[in-house]
Amino acid sequence: MYTAAPLLFVLIWSTGFLVGRGVASHADPFWFLAARFICVSTAFTAAALWARVAWPQGARRIGWHLLAGALMSGLYLGPSWWAMSQGLPAGIMSLIGALQPLFTALIAVAVLHKRLSRTTYLGLALGFGGVALVLLPRLQTADAGALSLPVVLVAAGSILALTVGSMVQKSPLATGDLRSASAVQNVGAVLVLSAMALAFGQP
Repeated sequence: MYTAAPLLFVLIWSTGFLVGRGVASHADPFWFLAARFICVSTAFTAAALWARVAWPQGARRIGWHLLAGALMSGLYLGPSWWAMSQGLPAGIMSLIGALQPLFTALIAVAVLHKRLSRTTYLGLALGFGGVALVLLPRLQTADAGALSLPVVLVAAGSILALTVGSMVQKSPLATGDLRSASAVQNVGAVLVLSAMALAFGQP
């Protein structure tokens, strides 16, 4: 079971943009995601209560968990699914998603003042270039309206939010038992997505 868990995670995670593109024609992405994360948070809450694990304590620690969830799920999936609802193909969204390692490197250098090796830069360039080559035919045949600058910027911003959220989640203040931490973090996602749904969603 533990051996298959990583493979199952990758399989589920890889379908995220495909599901988002499919949902776009049937439901408002913000309301759909808000309902989804309510269910996820409820499930993790039940699991945490059943196992009687420790919960995050203190306003600061809880705040970091909420921020991590708001960034990694709310501000990542909400805007990216909205972009696809505006016609952005899932394949191109995947290409934009390949910017995450580049964003991580930029933040590491500019904000955290870390030094990266030439090998790291070369690996980032090769990785992004490989994704671009695979998806180049999709880019050439995509509708120009689906690649409007505001939509692309929103999509890129969602990947930046995921990048920052991943860093927040690695903070010592955002650690803890997976079940209780995930329950709190998904509440952060629900708050952000509910606000987006009320502001921009369709009933």
